[in-house]
Amino acid sequence: MTTPITMWRTCWNTIIEQVECAKVTDKSVWLLTNRWRNDGSRLEKPFREARKTANHSYHDTWEEAHLYLLARVERDLESARLRLQRIQGYYGTIKGMKKPESTKHSAPSSEGD
Repeated sequence: MTTPITMWRTCWNTIIEQVECAKVTDKSVWLLTNRWRNDGSRLEKPFREARKTANHSYHDTWEEAHLYLLARVERDLESARLRLQRIQGYYGTIKGMKKPESTKHSAPSSEGD
């Protein structure tokens, strides 16, 4: 058997975990793991996963994985800052609103009925 390839998987926004792979390409990894079948027997064959998905990605080094998560959270922070600025603008606009002095359409009078 060949020596396992060590990779680093990032999950969600805060997890970096070491995994062992049988094979690695630009698009996929074949994980060696202790997976079990429904009947309780061990699955010996490596299974393929995409190297990058919305929930996880695989990196050659811990440092690459760390930089990936850092860049991802920095983008999230910038997006949050821009959203906060936009909402603060809405707040200022709404807070500064004044009731109009007169209205074009007033309620009908009950005199004359």
